[in-house]
Amino acid sequence: MPRVTPSQIIEAALFVGGTSLTIKRLCALLKGEFDQHFVEDTIDGLNKLYAAENRPYEIRFGTGGYRMELRDSFEAVRNRVFGFGPKEVKLNQDALEVLSLVAYGIGAGVTPTCLFALPSVLRGPAGAARAFGALMNGRNLGVLVGPVLFAAASKSAGGWHAAVPLFAAGTTLAVVAALCLFPMLTPRATGESAQGTRR
Repeated sequence: MPRVTPSQIIEAALFVGGTSLTIKRLCALLKGEFDQHFVEDTIDGLNKLYAAENRPYEIRFGTGGYRMELRDSFEAVRNRVFGFGPKEVKLNQDALEVLSLVAYGIGAGVTPTCLFALPSVLRGPAGAARAFGALMNGRNLGVLVGPVLFAAASKSAGGWHAAVPLFAAGTTLAVVAALCLFPMLTPRATGESAQGTRR
């Protein structure tokens, strides 16, 4: 099997695409056996080879490092194939966090409607007040304990990724509880519907 050359490693890494690659990252791919000047000279040599063979791409240095990109003279060909549609939108981390909060707020806004209707459905009008009090105590307990629990888990694990299994466990318990409550709701709803029909 022929040995892979450093030039081929650099070319393959840039050909795969994705994020830009810095000189430091390219040197790391070569296991630190070659310095920055070697990587720069190799990229210059690749670009000269691409130009001599009239290839449609070249290696460019920009924000974040080196990327393999299509030459400007071939943009018309790409536009004929893929059209002039909107380009891919890449959001930075701050924008993604804001959108996540908005999505969470939309979902959280639906929850109170279900919570406020549940006590009277489970216990009927006579027991709705006590059921609602128990429900709100549980909800407030979650609001109090939840952030402390997640913060402690995040601190011990060294990142917020530790909150993922906790959220998953909480969601699983909620689904199990809903499945257990469903048989209780069905007879009551059926009975109320029958009483309304007799009236």
